[in-house]
Amino acid sequence: MMVTKSHVVHDKNWVIAESLPKLYLERSLEDHECLSSVQKNWANSDGNKFMFRRDFCKYEVFVNPNQFFPPTMMDVHVPDDDSLLSRTERYKNLLLQNMFCGECMPDIQGFMQMKEGKKSWKKHFFVLRSSGLYYSSKGTSKDPQHLVLFSHLNDVDLYHVTNPKKHYAAPRNVCLCLKPNRIVTDSKELKLLCPEDEQARTCWMTGFRLIKYGNQLRDNFQAALHAEERLNHAESPSDQCAMNVKSRVAMDFTGRGGRVVDDPNEALGVAVEEAHQWRRKVNGRLISSHSPLSGSPKCAGSFLSENPAVSRIGLSSGLHMAQPWFHSGISREEAVQIIAKHGLVDGVFLVRESLSIPNAYVLSMAHNHKVKHCQIKTLEYNNHTMVSLDGGHTKFSDLLQLVDFYQLNAGGLPCHLTYHVSRLP
Repeated sequence: MMVTKSHVVHDKNWVIAESLPKLYLERSLEDHECLSSVQKNWANSDGNKFMFRRDFCKYEVFVNPNQFFPPTMMDVHVPDDDSLLSRTERYKNLLLQNMFCGECMPDIQGFMQMKEGKKSWKKHFFVLRSSGLYYSSKGTSKDPQHLVLFSHLNDVDLYHVTNPKKHYAAPRNVCLCLKPNRIVTDSKELKLLCPEDEQARTCWMTGFRLIKYGNQLRDNFQAALHAEERLNHAESPSDQCAMNVKSRVAMDFTGRGGRVVDDPNEALGVAVEEAHQWRRKVNGRLISSHSPLSGSPKCAGSFLSENPAVSRIGLSSGLHMAQPWFHSGISREEAVQIIAKHGLVDGVFLVRESLSIPNAYVLSMAHNHKVKHCQIKTLEYNNHTMVSLDGGHTKFSDLLQLVDFYQLNAGGLPCHLTYHVSRLP
């Protein structure tokens, strides 16, 4: 219903988020949770609200678990075998097997700082397992006599804390909170933890969800996939193309049949060659542009100056302003906040105007649980304004072509673009 009302493309990543501003807490609700039941636990509804947004961490864990569970935080042994799979692939398969085959999740372990007083935080070694969250009273020992129960998981909900350094005197602005799933009137009833970094917080929160909800979360994921497939069949081919761009791979059609290019170096060569072909195609289209009034060939620049209302191409058309991934007038800090709220999954991105450099744009994207900013420069080429991310080596006539290209090829980016952060109408 919210997808239809907001006029956005349906996908499995849309969520209802709960915001408790008086406690500075936020969380994304699971698909099976009832809004009325959640609302019953609001002590004072003044300021509390539900928000509609995308959370790319919601189900990405079932696709790329490596992003969420670094080996250093998992008590899991990756066996050596004679297969051609790399250790990373074997680790990924082991995680997927644990998540989908009903086996117990491996222990998640690591250091976090626990709030013990008004401004006092103490570092402990924590262990998350199916029976609850524990901390060790003796270094990193996991001996049962040294593990102290911090909290059971069934009677609490896990929240992000907004600006914890300011509101809770946390040592870092990366904090999570265990809140009893009942009415809470005093922040002293909250259990606050400060992980070492954003990647660690994502690992703890994802592990908490998998352990607490288990099979229900897997069922939600399967149901969301089926719903997405049904709706995709009813959409136009262009919409399906946009939704499925992430699943495309580099292909080689030089032989009698096509083959998937698995070698990263060869795939990069394919991407570079495709970029050259793309540039030749764009340049040829620009040079061979014809005026519909006179029928005589004109270059795009002169045609634009004579008939801007009839045919406007490139940046001057302003088509990028209508794209859901373009966020006009936001700052670098606002871009970081927007992407972080939607989940720091590799490749999540938006495009914005540069507020410090005239006539320039910025691609803001997530990678390794951080937000990276890449400047998109405008340059003149054959009397036409082009855009480029790599100083002019690969040029595009507008931002739409640039985004389409980097959704297929990483090029000089740390990874290819996956999900865009939409502007809600």
